[in-house]
Amino acid sequence: MDPNQTKNYYDWGLTLALEGENEKAIDKFENALLLDPENSKALASWGAALINLGKYNDAIIKLEKALEYNSFYRPAYGVLVDAHFHKGQYQQAWEVVARARKNKISIADASLKRLSQASPEPH
Repeated sequence: MDPNQTKNYYDWGLTLALEGENEKAIDKFENALLLDPENSKALASWGAALINLGKYNDAIIKLEKALEYNSFYRPAYGVLVDAHFHKGQYQQAWEVVARARKNKISIADASLKRLSQASPEPH
């Protein structure tokens, strides 16, 4: 493995995350970001791993940073909606939905349904 390739660390992190090894995955995403600090995919995946660990505040920070670098990175929106949902921050979750829609990005139906059941969409 070439230690200077962001993609290698990112893919390694994804594999670890899929195996439920979120702490180890975070280490690989962190390595990817050392090589490419503005990599939205690595930031969003780090955020998803943090959610799996129940670290919602930290996840929200990573996901917002991912969207700062790439406001059209679709997966980050869905994970961010879920992070706010798990914290009971329904208004913030709906605000993320609105941002996604503004960028012509759809949120997964399951996430929207769960959010709608907890708090109706504001008008």
